[in-house]
Amino acid sequence: MNTVADTGPRPQNVRQSSINSYYSSATQQQIGSDIDRIEKYLRGKPAGATRRQIAEDLKIMTSSIPRPINALIAAGTIREMQTSAPCPVTRRMVTWVIHKIYDKGQTALGF
Repeated sequence: MNTVADTGPRPQNVRQSSINSYYSSATQQQIGSDIDRIEKYLRGKPAGATRRQIAEDLKIMTSSIPRPINALIAAGTIREMQTSAPCPVTRRMVTWVIHKIYDKGQTALGF
């Protein structure tokens, strides 16, 4: 009997790998675009903004906001405020994000 040793998972077919490649690059391009839009938006907001404000004003799905926000925080472009303040959209107490050009070590938004 001639048996072939199992060498691990089978390679994907061309169609599936092309689909995966397209969505991977499309997702990365969208995240990059969202990062640029959010960074520009926060440059115009000296008091900062909530994630929900950003999503609504830029017409980005709320569930798509964390990745670009986290990337901007990791890059040091924005930071999360130390204290919570009411969100103008939801009226819930939430943390705001602020662009580094306006960050003077403030911990509150003057509410």
